Amino acid sequence: MSDSWGMSSNSPPGDGPFPSPAAQQRQGLPPFENPPVETPPFAARAAAPASGAAPASSRGTRLLFWGGLVLMLLAATALIVDWASRNYEMSQLLTAIEASEAQMAQAQDGIIEVELPPDPSPEQIEKAGAELRSISAAGSDAVAEAGLDVGAVAFLPWHADMVSAQSAYRAHNQAWVDYLAKGAKDPQDLFGSNNAIEPTWRRAEFQVREAVPPLAWPDISQRVDEIFTDDANSDPGGSVDV
Repeated sequence: MSDSWGMSSNSPPGDGPFPSPAAQQRQGLPPFENPPVETPPFAARAAAPASGAAPASSRGTRLLFWGGLVLMLLAATALIVDWASRNYEMSQLLTAIEASEAQMAQAQDGIIEVELPPDPSPEQIEKAGAELRSISAAGSDAVAEAGLDVGAVAFLPWHADMVSAQSAYRAHNQAWVDYLAKGAKDPQDLFGSNNAIEPTWRRAEFQVREAVPPLAWPDISQRVDEIFTDDANSDPGGSVDV
């Protein structure tokens, strides 16, 4: 009787469905050999994608996306840092300008306070002249020192508009130094218009307003207005007129 593999039931023990080489020889069968396993060429194996690996195009898309996102974040960070630095630099410049203006106002107020009676005596004229020379000399030194503080404010190299504002105001500060220095020598030079002061004042105002950053800190525009807005009792930035 034959089993399911077509082998005789009286086959020697241990032969099983695949007879041993000795049994094959006894039965006149050719030796059984395993079929050869074909191995793909190396280049084909290398080109075949690994199991679970993403296609190259998908990886490239992800790299482009994350690279673009990183660049956008860096650009946004740079813009925020530049905006903050502009506001800080402008605040520092305005602080120095305010100190300079305070010294000019102090010298101007001191000059105005020196008065002569309608018919002064020579002694009164000499006393008033000495007071004006002293006030002018002290004022010239104080304004010059304040101008150095204005010039000491540092800016990032590409903030050219702020550098221009600084330079314009320093020119105005120097005009005041020259005006007061002349008054320290001859008090008569203190009175009347001074052509060097008014033009530098207007140019400084223009340049400073131009340098105010977009979306400036809330107090910056207010401080600029307070510096450059004339009031009824004085002529900011101008010489003393009588």
